[in-house]
Amino acid sequence: MLANIRDLGGLPTTGGELTRYGVLLRSDAPVLGDPVPAELPTWPPGTVVDLRGDTETAGVSHPLDSPDTVVLQVPVLRDVARPQYPDTDLDVTKTNEGLLSGERYVRMIAGHRAPRFLPILTAAADAASPLLVHCAAGKDRTGVAVALLLLAAGVQREAVEVDFVLTEQNLPGIEARLRLHSKVPLIGVDEQGKVLPPTLVAIRRLVDAIEAVDGGIVGWWTAAGASPELLDRWRSRFVG
Repeated sequence: MLANIRDLGGLPTTGGELTRYGVLLRSDAPVLGDPVPAELPTWPPGTVVDLRGDTETAGVSHPLDSPDTVVLQVPVLRDVARPQYPDTDLDVTKTNEGLLSGERYVRMIAGHRAPRFLPILTAAADAASPLLVHCAAGKDRTGVAVALLLLAAGVQREAVEVDFVLTEQNLPGIEARLRLHSKVPLIGVDEQGKVLPPTLVAIRRLVDAIEAVDGGIVGWWTAAGASPELLDRWRSRFVG
């Protein structure tokens, strides 16, 4: 059973509206034979964005791939081998883990890596509902990608942060599934392979970096290749 799945409907926006249910889901990695999540009225999702790379999926077909579900593989860390992180030059022996994670998130979306997230926004705006975004644990890569989508839709910063740290309550189930299926996330684990908890320090560092971009989240997405029309389609689909 999926340990870290949730519908991102009902979140407050800066315009006083709420996000729609049944549009955007996030989770840890599905496996063959998972039961239908009891809390979700529509399953399977119409579109799945898998943020893992080939080394993690080992070339095996996605368990939700079917005539009714389109699966897109978007390996946002495809040039990063465990346990390395993109361009990380921080001294891990002297740095708070939450701050270190936040810097990793910032580097994940910076520079030439930013356009990697564009297919996720395109799928969110145009693909069949609901859209499921996941990685291995559904914590780091999924947390970053979902934060970018939520902010693009105008979700309040505080709500984005709350959703990010909500994963902590699901860590026991996440770790049990990872052990059962002999999987280790590409990032967000300690030297023993234990999944590190999400922290407010990390997500706030990411959001601070986005807000520091000229134009904020809109400016960031524009630099990543998104058009105003694409951003409008996503907001119209998710908010109201």
